[in-house]
Amino acid sequence: MLNVLFAADFPIAKTGIASTASSILAEDVLGSTCLFSEQTLSINGTLTKPAPNQTDDNVGLIFTHTEYSGLPALQHRYPEAIFHVGDWPLRHWSSVRRAQPIKGTLATFRCLMRLSRIDRNTRLAFVTQEDCADAVAHGFSRALHLPIGVKPPKGSLGDQVDVQSVCFSGNFRYQPNRTAAQRLLRLAQNHFPDLRVILVGFYADDFKEQVRNNVEIYADVPSVVDFLAARRPIYVSLIDAGAGAKNKILEAIVAGCPIICTPESLDSSIPRAPSIKIVSLDEDVVQQLRNWNLSCNQTVLTIESQKLADDTQMKRSWHAVASVMSDLFAVRTQ
Repeated sequence: MLNVLFAADFPIAKTGIASTASSILAEDVLGSTCLFSEQTLSINGTLTKPAPNQTDDNVGLIFTHTEYSGLPALQHRYPEAIFHVGDWPLRHWSSVRRAQPIKGTLATFRCLMRLSRIDRNTRLAFVTQEDCADAVAHGFSRALHLPIGVKPPKGSLGDQVDVQSVCFSGNFRYQPNRTAAQRLLRLAQNHFPDLRVILVGFYADDFKEQVRNNVEIYADVPSVVDFLAARRPIYVSLIDAGAGAKNKILEAIVAGCPIICTPESLDSSIPRAPSIKIVSLDEDVVQQLRNWNLSCNQTVLTIESQKLADDTQMKRSWHAVASVMSDLFAVRTQ
């Protein structure tokens, strides 16, 4: 029996912590599990139990984040647990500092103070090689790399890319996503009012007052990746801050969407391909849309994005990720 604990300073249910854990645990590679949480959570239909308070509960896997205020106490209680923290926070605050120097600098100082309270022997699991390497450089020598997976769409992809639609997805109360959506809406209003703009994901209806004739909002879809696969719009990510793996980009890839995005929208695991274009300025999105219209017809764009979707589905399954984690626990118990 593997005891799994969820812990955070914010509601976990609609975050990457919950979705990542649900995807890993759904594969049944880790064997039987018992789920605990400081919050009321449903993971794959199973309600979590109240968080244990005894050291002999032997919690082996903890889904949390590096800046969680209670992490030092949890590490002391469960020194050999794997703490799945997702990303390295200093990379995130470094990107924020470039855009908002004062906020980023203050947050970096606060982050360093919190990191100083964590035992360097803690087994932190990160979703990118870059974050893992940064953690090791800061003294966390037992840091682990556990890549993020992606769920393929349940049905087949739409017949062709919809070159008349652009889309962005995510939890829109996460500030980087919110800012990216606002930038996309302004860009569309000023430069391509004839294209359809689609926002899909948690709290997308926060933008309902900005809806115009060419804007569609979907705040409660059963599956974002299934939605994208059926529609196959051009996916535009104007994120300018953040770190860790970019699962929204992976979802757009396996859904067969061409992608226009900022460098901050990517991590090193995202392949470079003809159907992914990187832009530095918002206005570059307009130029890229024109370039695709001029140099790449709809059929070619559909074929290129389909090829990348097929390749990514094979290499980035959640089953493969869960198997890597299973191997980590097998090594620990030998």
